[in-house]
Amino acid sequence: MNALSVTTSCTLALAWSAAVPGGGSGNIPVSPPAVANGVVYFGSGGGNTVYAINAQSGVRLWSSTLGAAVYAAPVIDKHLFVGSWDHKLYAFGV
Repeated sequence: MNALSVTTSCTLALAWSAAVPGGGSGNIPVSPPAVANGVVYFGSGGGNTVYAINAQSGVRLWSSTLGAAVYAAPVIDKHLFVGSWDHKLYAFGV
């Protein structure tokens, strides 16, 4: 996962890069990321895991393995909601 920043000359520069586990083809995360309160959240697809990464530094804050694949983007509204292929909706306090 790569994070970009805007420079003073209005160009993009790499802010940080973090290796993230994935469960899809080519070992890449397959859920689109969601960002809230300085944290990037994403699901690893067939890896069955949701991750939280510090948006400023790229450091992994936590992860949680779910009952099945996570392909949908996480939704944030005072909680992190993640749908999974085990027909469950998981909620995390954030």
